[in-house]
Amino acid sequence: MIAAVVAWLGGRGRRREYWIAIVAILAAVVTGMMVPVDIPLWTLRWAGLAAWCPIAVRRLRDAGLPLWLAPFPLVIPVAVNGLRKLAMSGLDVRDALGLAMPIGLAGMALVLCLIVLLGVWPPRRPAAPSPEQRAELFG
Repeated sequence: MIAAVVAWLGGRGRRREYWIAIVAILAAVVTGMMVPVDIPLWTLRWAGLAAWCPIAVRRLRDAGLPLWLAPFPLVIPVAVNGLRKLAMSGLDVRDALGLAMPIGLAGMALVLCLIVLLGVWPPRRPAAPSPEQRAELFG
């Protein structure tokens, strides 16, 4: 069982698999927010991130991009919250509220753009096997 999970995580995720997973994660999070059950919002966010990271790692591997980009939906909101607190530190309430909305929307738009960009990024062709690997395979 563990070997199958490790092999799946080590594979490459195609575009169709990525988009199906994105739609499923989004549907699960929206359903969790709509159902009248007392679920804290932070649990939905962490569950969505935990479900998204393996899918993103597979898609990043397929696109030939570095795997450390997978948790960007966590890093960008943290940076946006820090920027929001820094910008609102010396403002009155009305100006602070007027500034908080555009900063939050810009962060959300950045996350959505990066998710879409990862989904439409063209796949990288697999590397050609080395002569040693061919000799191993064909004897």
